[in-house]
Amino acid sequence: PHRNLQVASKPRPSLRALDLLSRFLDLGPWAVNLALCVGIFPYVLRLLQSCARELRPLLVSIWTKILAVDSSCQSELVRENCHNYFLLVLKDPIMMPEHRTGAAFVLASMVAREFDFHLFEQLDDPEPVLRQWLAIALGRVLDNFATAKWRG
Repeated sequence: PHRNLQVASKPRPSLRALDLLSRFLDLGPWAVNLALCVGIFPYVLRLLQSCARELRPLLVSIWTKILAVDSSCQSELVRENCHNYFLLVLKDPIMMPEHRTGAAFVLASMVAREFDFHLFEQLDDPEPVLRQWLAIALGRVLDNFATAKWRG
């Protein structure tokens, strides 16, 4: 399994390798846990440093599955300032709505500790699921903001 992980972490990883990983993670929580157990986390974390636009949909898909199963991974994303990667996806008008929505989900998962006002810029988007996840992200920010709670 580590050979596939090494292929996926090359500077220009194979789209096929990332697609296979994403499809494997689609099998459910057990697949995500297994991938994390064999050491996929540092590889997919490193890939967030990539500027390759063609990797964005697959990486968003992979990270949504990881965070949906294991929210403890969010602290490393925050520590590594990975929110910028997902903001790029969120603000990219060429990205498909499901990828932008996935980026909003990842940001909502991370936002308990970090927040970027770029989320507000996307609230007018026509995609209802994207707006839903942005509202969740903003709600999480305001959850610990006593002044906002008091003002209603």
